[in-house]
Amino acid sequence: MTTAHTPPRNTRHDRTWRPLSAALLAGANVEPVPAPAAILVLAGGLRPSPLSAECGRSVLDLPLATDQTVLMCWLNRFAELGGRDRSRLEVRIIHNQHTPAPAIPFPPASIEVLIERESRDYRGPAGVAKDACERYDPEATIIVVEGARCVTCAISGLVREHAVSGAAITVGCNPDRSPAGVYAVRRSSLDLVPGGGFMDLKEQWLSRVVASGASVRVHVLANGLSIPLRTLDQYIAAVGEVNGWRASSVHQDESPDMCDRARTSHTVLTPGATVGDGAVLIDSVVMGGTTIGRGAIVARSLVCEGAVVPAGAEIVGSVVTGRGATRMLVRPRGTSKAKP
Repeated sequence: MTTAHTPPRNTRHDRTWRPLSAALLAGANVEPVPAPAAILVLAGGLRPSPLSAECGRSVLDLPLATDQTVLMCWLNRFAELGGRDRSRLEVRIIHNQHTPAPAIPFPPASIEVLIERESRDYRGPAGVAKDACERYDPEATIIVVEGARCVTCAISGLVREHAVSGAAITVGCNPDRSPAGVYAVRRSSLDLVPGGGFMDLKEQWLSRVVASGASVRVHVLANGLSIPLRTLDQYIAAVGEVNGWRASSVHQDESPDMCDRARTSHTVLTPGATVGDGAVLIDSVVMGGTTIGRGAIVARSLVCEGAVVPAGAEIVGSVVTGRGATRMLVRPRGTSKAKP
């Protein structure tokens, strides 16, 4: 789950939950942080998220910018962690039968990307992490991330704090204290996960680690945030954050009537899309291999590969695939109330 969340019940609100001081982190004697033994990108779930179900693909494959997908954004974050000892950093993307495997982009030279399917069903994210990490040394550092997120800042500060503190787990959070879906983990802390059955990360596993007396710290992300990507609204918000869209071009009443035809720059249009004359694209993502008909309006929507938006159609707050759209209005040409 990636919804807003407070620390687990019975959490000790003492120094083990406070970030290291800036003075300590900036100390002159702090050694460079060694690269983690592996990074796990958890891309499965008991059921696909609403966004993944609507678009029929892994959220990791969705564009955040013209030349960057969600997975590419993650790989850029990971590249900041490796390469110090000239070895390639192992990134393992783990999905299941409910979530398609993502396409592997050309990764940075310092990273090796592996796509894996969960070894057992119904294990939950903590169970999946335990099963995947049994081969690593108990003292090894593993980075575990929830794949369906857009992280707009470096995570190297979290990894550094984890190494300096010697904590069992360092939990990333946003400035508003909502969870960031990023964890630096001492592999031995996963021994508290049962060998069978379901266990989640936040409510069950973290609570168990805290109850064991192990040190669990929170690191507040700086100069950015982690945005969940479970719904279309969250995805469009993340695209806006990445591309600097500071205000929506469309009124939030889910009506295309007040679309401003002069503000069409708030759109990610990937190569290979065909856009007809007079079409208006606002606060949307249009993937390659799509056709947007003449005079159509697409607002706060995702148009997937192979989709066709008919001439004159008005698409608002929708995911459009080859199967159609979740919300499509078609008006006779010339009757739209969009501003000229």
